[in-house]
Amino acid sequence: MAIVKMKRLRLVALRSDREALLRDFQISGLVQTVLFEEEASGEVSALTPKTAEYGAKLVELRNLCERVAHAVAVLDKYANVKAPMFAPRREISSDAFYSAEEGALEKLEVIEKSERALLGSFAESAKLEADVLALEPWRNLPIDLAASDTETVNICFGAISQGADVDAINNALNEIHGECALYPAASDLNRQCLLVVYHRDFEVPVLDVLRGAAFSRIYFPGIKGSANDNIERLSAELAENRAKSAEFLAELAKLGSFRDAMRLWFDKIERDIELEETRLRIVETDRAIVLSGWVREPDVAALASILANYQTAFEFAEPEPGDDVPVELNNNKFTEPLSMVTNMYSLPAYGNIDPNPLILPFFCVFFGLMLNDIGYGLLLIAASVFVRLKSKGDLRGGMKYATGLLLLCGVTTAVSGVLSGSFFSNAVPVISKMLTGTEVNLPWNTLFDPLADPMTVLIASLVLGAIQIVTGMAIRAYILIRDAKRSGKLSRGIIDAVCDVGSWYVLFAGLGLLAAGIPWVALAGALMLVCTQGRASKSIPGKIFGGLGSLYDITSYVSDILSYSRIMALMLSGGVIGMVFNTLGAIPNNIFVFIPIFLIGHSFNLGLNIIGTFVHAARLQYLEYFGKFYEDGGKPFKPLSLANTKYFRVRQKEA
Repeated sequence: MAIVKMKRLRLVALRSDREALLRDFQISGLVQTVLFEEEASGEVSALTPKTAEYGAKLVELRNLCERVAHAVAVLDKYANVKAPMFAPRREISSDAFYSAEEGALEKLEVIEKSERALLGSFAESAKLEADVLALEPWRNLPIDLAASDTETVNICFGAISQGADVDAINNALNEIHGECALYPAASDLNRQCLLVVYHRDFEVPVLDVLRGAAFSRIYFPGIKGSANDNIERLSAELAENRAKSAEFLAELAKLGSFRDAMRLWFDKIERDIELEETRLRIVETDRAIVLSGWVREPDVAALASILANYQTAFEFAEPEPGDDVPVELNNNKFTEPLSMVTNMYSLPAYGNIDPNPLILPFFCVFFGLMLNDIGYGLLLIAASVFVRLKSKGDLRGGMKYATGLLLLCGVTTAVSGVLSGSFFSNAVPVISKMLTGTEVNLPWNTLFDPLADPMTVLIASLVLGAIQIVTGMAIRAYILIRDAKRSGKLSRGIIDAVCDVGSWYVLFAGLGLLAAGIPWVALAGALMLVCTQGRASKSIPGKIFGGLGSLYDITSYVSDILSYSRIMALMLSGGVIGMVFNTLGAIPNNIFVFIPIFLIGHSFNLGLNIIGTFVHAARLQYLEYFGKFYEDGGKPFKPLSLANTKYFRVRQKEA
């Protein structure tokens, strides 16, 4: 359970072997390539990466990947062949994987053509529906919408706001010597449609009245005949177009047989992009390539056996100071799920401590105490087991870590619930009283009750916090000694550990002994801090004030310990909310009313508290614990690999 040691690979190979070599790297999943430019020296500096050639290909591949991803989404939407949730990836051979693009482009073009036809049909239907909607208010007016002005009469279609007074407008127009007429059409939520016919000689006063009513003209370009005739024509066209849309949908549904081919090609293109990005990191001549990368130390022999199949010159070297070495954590099945917590913060810097084993007991115990319920714990365990069985173990990355963490935290949650006697809060006595009239409790004695004795729980939370902080300080002492030993200054490391950690231990022990009336241990600890914490300063005043100032850090430790009171707070909040829902469900004293309230209430409580407990348990690790020893900044080891495909699992070795 540590950070995997890395070796730097430097490789010179024939350019003619480049593609086969990179494919072997990808199948084996052993090598992460990096830019070689930083190592250019001597004759090697004359080599230049051919970024222009490969850069254009990379853009082409990324565009193609987007097209294929969209085609997969189209088939998922219209072909009704969606895979069940958590279904495992189908396994295929590497030969089948690398031949994925055979005939795939033609299938992609067929899918795109069918989708374009369908979208065009949808757009045409939307346009026809909008045209019908625009003509609907004029349906009852038997007038040609293409009617134009004559030598003496103007015809004006338009609309006013819904709240305008049509009668007032009509009266104002009638006062113009009766030389105009207003014909109301239908109205909708926003406007009233009107037809105004007036003598050309009275255009100015008529337009003044219409402007005062905020009248806006409406035109019907390209439309002839009455609104009703046009609506019937457009409705017939709309029905015909919808029939075409149904045909296009049926065609797309038939293309569901292309779905696996598109998914496989998508996986292949993503890996091709990875290869193309690798080519950008390679420098080459007309006959040779030069490559630099990283390989895990345990994989050196396996990689050497692969390279033996090619005419190459290579070496494996230890990382040098200043190298940006990638990081991979070597964990077992118990500590691996904690990578979900570590990755959300940051990987450790190369050469430092793997935090997963160090946070395993604390995170899981804190999570279990905060959620604190037998029923909730069993649900978490059941969810984890269900996903693992459903996926047949084919889980990767975050989902793999999440299911493992659910299982571990489900166990601690259930154990904490057993110790506190919480089963869906107080569901057992509530249900028993409802059914039998007598309260029945769980048949064992509880160790603690957060609702009846919150002070005991608070003290226990603070004690757990103190244990974690002291553990973090001990790890810091170990790091100081380890780093000093690596640099050949072991005695200096021991002195630093005693001064920077041991002094605080003496002070903490002394503060505890004050309650027993023994003050001298605390005084000794304070004196050790004053005498040692300013030792880095070159001046006497600096040493004195640095030592005295260190005593103020006791407030930081007290603040850190008080942060662990959130364990009690979340334990109380989850239990109280669950109790409230149980009480609400029991008010009618009817089990059939109780059950839906119980299910809805506890589903809400569980969902809310899973988020809260995870966030706060992680916060205690990040701020209070990691701050004592953790050195972050590591970048993950990302080798060329076929392991992270989305839809298909590629067998690494042929049968």
